Amino acid sequence: MFRSLFGLIVATFQLIRNNIKPLILLASLATFIWLVVSTTSRPEFKRPASKHQKANLSSGLSKESELQPSNRWSESSVEIFLSLLDIDANVTSLVKDSQNEPCPLENEIIFTALAAGELEESLWQYYTLLAMRQNAKLRAEKSFQILPFLPKSTRLQLEEIFAHVPMEVIGSLNFDCYDLAGANIINSASEIDPPKRNNQIYILDTGTRRYGDLISADWNLEKPMLRPDEAEAAQTRLRKLLEDSPVQGYGQTTPEFVGIYIQRDDELPFEYYYRAVAFQRKLHSVRLIFLVICEDPQGAICQKLNAPKEEIHILLSAAGTNPALEFALMVACNHTIISNHMGIFHALANGGDVVVYEHEDAISRGHYLPWLMATEMGNWYMLR
Repeated sequence: MFRSLFGLIVATFQLIRNNIKPLILLASLATFIWLVVSTTSRPEFKRPASKHQKANLSSGLSKESELQPSNRWSESSVEIFLSLLDIDANVTSLVKDSQNEPCPLENEIIFTALAAGELEESLWQYYTLLAMRQNAKLRAEKSFQILPFLPKSTRLQLEEIFAHVPMEVIGSLNFDCYDLAGANIINSASEIDPPKRNNQIYILDTGTRRYGDLISADWNLEKPMLRPDEAEAAQTRLRKLLEDSPVQGYGQTTPEFVGIYIQRDDELPFEYYYRAVAFQRKLHSVRLIFLVICEDPQGAICQKLNAPKEEIHILLSAAGTNPALEFALMVACNHTIISNHMGIFHALANGGDVVVYEHEDAISRGHYLPWLMATEMGNWYMLR
């Protein structure tokens, strides 16, 4: 009996030894399945799925109990998402307020963006929302009106440049006006599907670069309203340049200005700027005065470009010290030579002839947004 038991143990041990690898794989698979099931069963990973719950989202939250994780996102998840929209509020208080103040929107669709940070990112969001408001009107149902909103910090940043920003703050809306669980997060390549209900919300993700929407928009309908003091200061600066610059036999023709905005990390060759200046002069038979704003006025490119006798003038103060005046100066110019993405907004705002750099290799060209826009814009020209 003992010998038989011992033999069975030895046989079992030998069987395990011969099949140890498959057994380890099976144990690993079972552990992985258990982790997936236990993780997805946690409350913060659950969203409303039933028709009844979706109906509650469409009609608004009427009960504080609907905030429970078993029915919706966890409260902490919602608060994190709201903070990305620059909405600083307690979820429970938001719902209670929405019970007392029903959503005033009936036929509007909300477009907004996650909070930006840098001025360039804020301008991308602002110009993209303006463009999408124009373009999305063509695709949405007639009963819906596209209504763009901005995060509070983005609007405050834009108000340092513009006298009027035609978009309200998303935080001013009643919480009942939009369905966070059904939010459409939009990136650079997203297709915008027509809305099916009025509480859908479309949100631009951080870093979104929808240059195609910018190309399709009519920027004559979106002329920026600059701050009066900076707009007047820009005109004064241009008049001073005109007075100080030598006249070179252009008769009584009205001179025009060409703006160039150069950032510290721009890596375009000097030859591009030289050829772009020459090209603008060939393009226009009038007297041209070039105004260059540099983040580093002592940089190599800006030092080479500084040629007052050739009517190329470098702004002495470094770019970034007065963004409102710098933007006003570039918008006041008639034409643009683009050196970076900021130049895109200057060019769209002033509506003149634009020169962009054309990289030699196809991969670099395919990632350079000014060049991609130039392939579709009538008065944008490409130079190497």
